[in-house]
Amino acid sequence: MAVYAATGYARATGVPSVVLVTSGPGVLNALTALAAAYHDEAPVVLLVGEVATVSAGKGVLQDGGESGLRIHQMVAPISKYADTLDIPARIESMIDAAFECAMEHPRGPVVLQLPVDICAATAGGASFRLRTPPQILGGNLPPNESLCAEIADALVSARRPLILVGGPGGRSGAAAELRALAEATACPVATDLEGKGVFPESHPLSMGIWGVGSRGRVAEYLAGGIDFLLTVGARLDDTTTLNFNPLLIPSGTFAQIDYDPRRLGRAFAPSIMLAADIPLTLSRIHEHVYVDRLTLARRESAVQPLNRVVPAPEVTSPGAFDPRIIIRNLQSAFRHDTVYVSDIGNHLLFAGSGLELELPDQFHVSMGLGGMGSGIGMGIGLAAAYQGTRNVVVVCGDGGMLMCGTELATAVRYGFPVTVVVMNDACLGMVQHGSERVYGRSADWRTPPVDFVAFARSLGLAATRLTDTAQFAEFAHGNRLRPQLIEVPIDLAVRPVNPRDETLNFPSEVA
Repeated sequence: MAVYAATGYARATGVPSVVLVTSGPGVLNALTALAAAYHDEAPVVLLVGEVATVSAGKGVLQDGGESGLRIHQMVAPISKYADTLDIPARIESMIDAAFECAMEHPRGPVVLQLPVDICAATAGGASFRLRTPPQILGGNLPPNESLCAEIADALVSARRPLILVGGPGGRSGAAAELRALAEATACPVATDLEGKGVFPESHPLSMGIWGVGSRGRVAEYLAGGIDFLLTVGARLDDTTTLNFNPLLIPSGTFAQIDYDPRRLGRAFAPSIMLAADIPLTLSRIHEHVYVDRLTLARRESAVQPLNRVVPAPEVTSPGAFDPRIIIRNLQSAFRHDTVYVSDIGNHLLFAGSGLELELPDQFHVSMGLGGMGSGIGMGIGLAAAYQGTRNVVVVCGDGGMLMCGTELATAVRYGFPVTVVVMNDACLGMVQHGSERVYGRSADWRTPPVDFVAFARSLGLAATRLTDTAQFAEFAHGNRLRPQLIEVPIDLAVRPVNPRDETLNFPSEVA
């Protein structure tokens, strides 16, 4: 959970976070969140305590070396770099290298093992200043001008273009350049769930989300066919493409730009691929663009008739709320710049489709690995970074709270003002709904009855159980500077649209 919190802190501050754990169970407990940080490109430096060098290989407790748990081999696939301090004199260069590597695009976690006897030794003063990351991959390289011009020409000449922005690209600081390019060309923009808010969702050119958490007009627009697609820092995996949906393949130019060349051509076959600094690349494309008024008018007329999101009619059940209504009321109660974090479960789909966000740093979710509990830890880290200057609201389920809710004691101890909204359907809803969809039946995934209000109060949080949606406003204004929890009974019968189910439609016979 500490690594999830560090991920949130790093996202809010833009600098690496440092986590210190013991060897043995300490680092083993951190592996899931470490893998999430790797896939979510979070610059986290994990410092792992290690047994004394004189004891290595003797069967001592929690030996993580090559004669013990082999921690280095465990973290190799889920970290950018791993090293072990062998002599005190290496500490300065090793720390500098770790910070540099963590901040290179694509960013990610670094693991350093620190034997206890070497840590007790004396070394010269270490420098923790960040140096300019070396240009190992494409992330910091200037773009190829001829390819930028080629993309611009294809965008200008297209009749039905689309820009699709991914979360990794959205977090690269390219929101302003993206908006300028879209407005200059009247090109519609869609995002994946991670990129929610990178392009303002109230903007006339916003098509909303494609993939898991789908909302908005993008499905309707894609159904009419496209002849140009520009993807910007997008994973283009099964969850963000609706299982590699062929609607994304344009009849004309398919251009993919990213700072990570390893994503280029991985899932589709673009006609133009470019690995470079994303904000600079979008600016260079914009410089080559000229769109006449007739083309602008034609594109705007193609977008205007598309349907806006229409709120679904409310479902009323005794003692339970419609989760779609809850999300809309939640957002209306909190400030416009509130930061939202979602854990993994049905509530993620309700949050993704129900929130309408305007800022590029307003929505956070650990989609790279999709681990329950990630949202709780990330929310604590974000709240630690913002220190009350912005509201941080975590939306989670009862299952996630049962797994990781005790971590809220950390928020209380250090005064991190995070608001946790527990959408309680007394069930692992996504698991049950998915089982029924795929197999036509399901085991009993109900969770045990828990009084989350009493639980939260026992940890020191302000807490209430929602009986009227007006209580959101009371909590938003009355307890903004302290940790708080709102338990919301929701109706299990209200099912979100989960495009992920489409990836689980197995053939009846498996060869």
